[in-house]
Amino acid sequence: MDFSSISVRGRFSYALRCLDLFGGIYPYGEFPLHEEQVRRAIVFKYSEFTSCLDTSEWHEQCREMTPAYYIKKRNEILEKDLKYKTLEYAIMIKLYFESLTEDFLNLYQLTFDIAQEHLYSIVDGNETLLMLSEIVNIMHKNELILPDYSRVKFTSINDNKGWGNKFVWENLWE
Repeated sequence: MDFSSISVRGRFSYALRCLDLFGGIYPYGEFPLHEEQVRRAIVFKYSEFTSCLDTSEWHEQCREMTPAYYIKKRNEILEKDLKYKTLEYAIMIKLYFESLTEDFLNLYQLTFDIAQEHLYSIVDGNETLLMLSEIVNIMHKNELILPDYSRVKFTSINDNKGWGNKFVWENLWE
């Protein structure tokens, strides 16, 4: 699979689909209901990247839904530090992330990082391609079937300064 001609939105979409499929390997009921709801809420919020008008606003909202945010906070989550989440919800996210494998946490972080890598700069370089390669390796390591690459081929690195045109993530993967 060659993602070099695929837009950032397309690369992100593929990564998020991998993350979503990875979450599906857990047998129904293995996660407590609130953790499954947190997982679905994060995937849904992340998915807004492919159609949002203001990527910097998306970034700020989703930053509080990444493993790196909670690792940085260590054991202390202060309400005053939260812009977009309630303290109760932030604690649920933290507990959810603490229950995950290292591979699953890496998928969350890499997916988010693909979206934010060029957020305030020109889309160039291979950073997002390397991140996507890491995601594919994690999927292979866990013996998971990769999503259909052809679904993101319509997104072009030549559109919208490398970001690609907007689309609704859920419609792409139904």
